[in-house]
Amino acid sequence: MEPLLRFLKPASREVDPEIERDRYRGALLGLAAGNALGVPVEGFSALAISSIAPDTLRDIRPEEAEGPWDDDVAQAIELAECLLEGPLDADAYMARLLRWAAESGRGMGRQTYYVLVKARAGTRGTDAAREVWEESGRWAAGNGAVMRCAPVALRWRRDPVRLVEDAGHSARVTHYDPRCVWTTAATCA
Repeated sequence: MEPLLRFLKPASREVDPEIERDRYRGALLGLAAGNALGVPVEGFSALAISSIAPDTLRDIRPEEAEGPWDDDVAQAIELAECLLEGPLDADAYMARLLRWAAESGRGMGRQTYYVLVKARAGTRGTDAAREVWEESGRWAAGNGAVMRCAPVALRWRRDPVRLVEDAGHSARVTHYDPRCVWTTAATCA
């Protein structure tokens, strides 16, 4: 991650805390709204989506507005709540993911599912993700860590070192592959 740090600088100016909270809230609400629009067509080709919504997707379906969040938003919220405590504690984040999976787990990807099965069976934190990655022939490199990483970028915008470290920690909880770690850090940056 050292090469990435050469390109990062802390946020250059102070922002009124109320404005900053509003921006954070807006970023997370934007994630939730975009996700709610996209869930009904997740995995569809561009052609299939254009046949459903020729101009654009504009309306959130009632079942999305009223149902439980899917994995994108739920995992981001769990991550945000962990980061309120300070630097990311991977074990605490894993515990939150396990609780979310037991309560809903809606939309959970295959890789995350396998990691949580191992964690539930007693494999600690990132060891579960590493084992799933190794058992896949070091091929498992989904986008789950990137989809949920906005809270890391928000929390550590003034501290590039902590931003890169916690981006990596948050990725490795479920997505151990270095490509996942790097893309999560780059997205947060």
